[in-house]
Amino acid sequence: IDRAPSEDEVEYNINIKEGEGNGRGNHSEIKELYLELCPSLPKIRTVSPIRKKAISARAREKISFEELFSLAEASDFLTGRDIISKGTFRADFDWLLNPNNCTKVLEGKEKDYANAWT
Repeated sequence: IDRAPSEDEVEYNINIKEGEGNGRGNHSEIKELYLELCPSLPKIRTVSPIRKKAISARAREKISFEELFSLAEASDFLTGRDIISKGTFRADFDWLLNPNNCTKVLEGKEKDYANAWT
């Protein structure tokens, strides 16, 4: 069913195209921010339509991509640097943009995962 976009959707689409909002709005800038802030995590080469959708969804939630990626890189658990998981797990771009995982990282709950392994 086709429908006209809501006022919020129109404003958001303009912002994402112009690179506004969260300091870095467009999809390629979010990719570059991830690559810059998360050197310990798996690299990504492209921003697929699925990734664009995830980026757009998180941007609508007004999350800070800089905060998300900085917290992920600072986490020994999410980067596989901890001695508990012994590198068997590393978060990646798609994992971080999952709505449940994004919230957990921003709330510091990935530390709970690390503690659960002990």
